[in-house]
Amino acid sequence: MALKIVTIGGGSGMPVINEALLLAGIKNITSIVTVMDSGGITGRMRTDARGKEVAYSDGLRTLLSLISPKQLNDKRVQNLIKMLRRRNDREQDLGYTIFSHYFNQENGFSEIQNLLENLTGLKFCGKILPVTTQGCQLTFRTMSGQIFKGEHELDDKRMSADTICEMWLEPEVTAYIKAVEAIAEADVIFYSCGSLHGSVLVNFLPKGIQQAFRLSAAKKILITNLASTKNETDKFLPQDYLEIFQKYSGLADPIDIFIAPKLTQLEFEKKYPRVAKHYSLEHSHFLGWEENLFNKRVIFHNATVVDPQLGRLRHDPKKLSLVFKKLL
Repeated sequence: MALKIVTIGGGSGMPVINEALLLAGIKNITSIVTVMDSGGITGRMRTDARGKEVAYSDGLRTLLSLISPKQLNDKRVQNLIKMLRRRNDREQDLGYTIFSHYFNQENGFSEIQNLLENLTGLKFCGKILPVTTQGCQLTFRTMSGQIFKGEHELDDKRMSADTICEMWLEPEVTAYIKAVEAIAEADVIFYSCGSLHGSVLVNFLPKGIQQAFRLSAAKKILITNLASTKNETDKFLPQDYLEIFQKYSGLADPIDIFIAPKLTQLEFEKKYPRVAKHYSLEHSHFLGWEENLFNKRVIFHNATVVDPQLGRLRHDPKKLSLVFKKLL
């Protein structure tokens, strides 16, 4: 019987993990996505809805990451993806508009997925579930005592030394029942890389998620970020990851396996001095560690690549898929 695979996250990290899993041969993934984004076009649309609408941007990106790898080679499919991401004169993309129109609290994203499959012929290898179907804002307190409201504030202050010490949702919301069920029934849960608070830990906050994790016997796997952010993961060690996941998940043992880069921070700085310097100017550094710093099982990967145009660190999905193949 096939493993029940659940991925949890959002942003640009979740699609990479899904793509790697599909390349590893996984045929069916359930992705639980954050719906608290408040930046850019998403923020303006949510403001227009007076906070009652959830964010769909992570849902759209994640759904497109579940397209069968075989279909991605089809020119027609590539054009469909471009069309769904194309923006009109109001800076709204077609995909977001479809999500906004067909989303509802009872069915979440299921009608949207069915519609796109029926109209376009796209085949998705799994499904996406919102962590909640109720509108809310991520709110957080920093070490200086300041309180900020909105997920966009995390990104705006990513270079600040005023680190996050606590976060919550306003108003409090209940988790989407199908997301709760997926976590409770999962065999393997992947926490995706991405903004630690805004894309990953925020998914523990809706009521019912912690209870679902307590009921779950799933093996829980964290794919660690490649670079730090000053206000979230500066000088982070594996133990820091473990402690912050304990805090927000309510679990004494929230991570069974770490999947981390094989390079240590020092090795990275020697291998990519110009890239390391670029990140240091943004008060950021490579998140790589010696094996003896892990008090949990760790699997090292060679999937760290540097985008040749932007000079940014990325996970290579093809190389990451080799790790997933051995693991699963």
